Amino acid sequence: MPIDTANLSQSLEYVTLRAKDFDFLPFGAVSGDAALASKVAFDAGFAGLLLGANDATVRCQEISTLGVNGVLMNTDGDLAHTSWDVPPDFDEGKPCYVRVRWACGSTDVADTVLFKVTYKVISVNNDALTATVTTALDTVVPVDTVPVATAYTLAGTRGGKINANKIGSGNNTLLLAVEMDTKDTDMSEDLYFHSLVLAYHRKVKTAGRGRVLINPWP
Repeated sequence: MPIDTANLSQSLEYVTLRAKDFDFLPFGAVSGDAALASKVAFDAGFAGLLLGANDATVRCQEISTLGVNGVLMNTDGDLAHTSWDVPPDFDEGKPCYVRVRWACGSTDVADTVLFKVTYKVISVNNDALTATVTTALDTVVPVDTVPVATAYTLAGTRGGKINANKIGSGNNTLLLAVEMDTKDTDMSEDLYFHSLVLAYHRKVKTAGRGRVLINPWP
């Protein structure tokens, strides 16, 4: 079934969370004060190298020499966290979709990588921040492959899905974690997480208001 492009721009909103918006946690330390203390926020004006406090494998740096920053994820289990304030026009009665964008130095189109995205909903002025962000997507992000035989091509996974009525609107914040779960063992080239893209339905009155759009990244 094709996407209803006539109503797509009116009904579906996109938000992109870039590498600079993420905090970095060493693999295995995802709860407790020590993990929270190890989080290092990326300063958007800092163009150099940023290391996780306890794990030098997770760092934000320039992708190759291309002038774009990414989170280096060369070790299975490398993890990055961020948060997203749920906008007031978010339609909690409709599903939303999640896509990981990434790049690597491999030119082998048989190379694969699996990203795991998890989330937790908290309420501002009510719930404490936490590094334990473990709610799985209802439809997980599938395994992705190197798209073409060109190093550092910007790749985008097919979409994962959060079902309707899982994220309330209003005063809520969505905590998100992106983990490079596994990659091919023979993929020796650097692999970067570039960004996380979310697509959600807006509460607006349009001709397509009553329709539920399909996954934009099938």
